[in-house]
Amino acid sequence: MIFAWLIINIISIFICYAIAKHQKSAKYYWALVGALLGPFAIPFVLFSKKTNAIRLILSFHPFVRQ
Repeated sequence: MIFAWLIINIISIFICYAIAKHQKSAKYYWALVGALLGPFAIPFVLFSKKTNAIRLILSFHPFVRQ
């Protein structure tokens, strides 16, 4: 059971990375989200907007102004 979940998670990482690369979005960020959320991350990356990874990560910091 755990082995199947691990395989599905790894496949989700590659799918999220490939979609983000095709959309010219933050590839490594979406691969990380794919690792954390598994197959649930695929719809999020499909409907995400193109953004820079640094800007995306810093947007959650309370002291960084846009």
